[in-house]
Amino acid sequence: MTSWSGRDASTWNQAALDFVHSAPVLDAALQMEGGSPLPQSIQRRAHELGFTTARLPADRGGYGMAMVDYVALLERIGQGPGALRVFIHGQNTKWEMFERFGSTAQKRRYLPTFERGEWAASFALTEPFAGTGNDIATRATPTGSGWVLNGEKHLITHAASAQVLIVLAQHEDYGVSAFLVAPDTPGVSVTPMPELMGTRGIELAAVRFDDCAVETEALLGVAGQGLEIGLSFLDITRTALASSAVGLAQRALDLAAGHAATRVTSGKPIARRQAVQIKLADMEMTIRAGRALVSDAANAIDEGLSARHEASIAKRYTARMVTDVTDAAMQVLGGIGYTAQSPIERISRDARSFWFEEGTDDAQAFVIARTVIGSLASPST
Repeated sequence: MTSWSGRDASTWNQAALDFVHSAPVLDAALQMEGGSPLPQSIQRRAHELGFTTARLPADRGGYGMAMVDYVALLERIGQGPGALRVFIHGQNTKWEMFERFGSTAQKRRYLPTFERGEWAASFALTEPFAGTGNDIATRATPTGSGWVLNGEKHLITHAASAQVLIVLAQHEDYGVSAFLVAPDTPGVSVTPMPELMGTRGIELAAVRFDDCAVETEALLGVAGQGLEIGLSFLDITRTALASSAVGLAQRALDLAAGHAATRVTSGKPIARRQAVQIKLADMEMTIRAGRALVSDAANAIDEGLSARHEASIAKRYTARMVTDVTDAAMQVLGGIGYTAQSPIERISRDARSFWFEEGTDDAQAFVIARTVIGSLASPST
C-alpha cells in the first residue's frame, strides 16, 4: 500500500473522517449557516493534517498523492461542510496551474503560498453576460508595457481573500489569455454577492475591471493560452467534485440508516419496514455506482490518459445521485429531517451545488454525447 509521510491510505481517510465530524468543524458549520466564512482556524487545521497539500509534490512540501488515493480522501472530506471541501480541493488544484504554466518568477512568488496552506489563488472565469468559452466578454488590450483589462466576472470564490486572481480575458487577435491580478490592483473592484442556498461559508464576489493595467509579467503562460489553462484541469476538478458528492451521499445514507434503526412505530423499528428498506437499498446501489465511476476517471488520470469523458460521466451521474439520495434520506427521517436542527436539512441544500460546480448537467451531457457520437462516426463522415 502506498504511504505518505508514514501514514497509509486508511490512516489518512480515517483522519479525514475524524476531522469533518470533530466538534470544531461541527461548530464551524453552524457558524457558516449563520453567515460566517470558513474559520481560519479550520483552514489551518486542515493544512496541519496535510489535507491542503495532499496532491502537492513532495519536492514542493506536499505528499504527492495519486488521484485514486486523493479521491478516496476527498470522499471523506465531502461528508463535512461544503465550504471545507471547496477550500481543500482548491488548494490541491490551483498550484498545478503555476507549476505547469507559470514563469520561474511566478512559481517562486506563488507556489510557497500553497505550501503554507494559504488561499493563494481564485479562478476568475464566470461572467454574468457570457459563457465560459471563446465568448468571454472581458477584454484584454495590449499596451507597450503590458495589458489593460476591462470587464466583469461574478460568482468568483474567495476573490477578496485570495492573493491573486487568475483572470481569463479576450483579445480579438490572440484569443483568450490568463492574467495574474491582485485583488487590490487599481481598477479592480470586488463586491460581495448574496450567500448561496447551500455550501454556506463560501465567499462569493463579483469582480469588475475598469481600465485595470497589469504588466507583461502578469500573463500566465503565453497569449492565447487561457482556455487551455482553464480546460486542462477539468478532468481533475470534475472527478474530485464527483468524489465529494459520493461522500455527501454516503453521509446522508448513514444518517438515514441510523434513524431507521432507532425510530420505532407500531412496536418495531422502521428499518424493518419494506418501504424503508427499498429506499436504503436504492441509496446504497447508486452510491456504489457513483464511487465506481469516480474510480474509473481517477485511474485514467493516474495513467496519464485523457479522462474528459469519464470525468463528465462521473460528475453528471453523481450530481443527480447525491440529490436523489439526500431527498430519499429526508423522506426516511420524516418531518424531523425537514427541521433546521437536522443535518439532513443542510446536506440537502449542499447537494444542490453539485449541479452547477465545474459545469452544468447539460454541459456534461454535451461532452459525453460528443465522445459517443465521435466513436460511432465512420471514417467517411
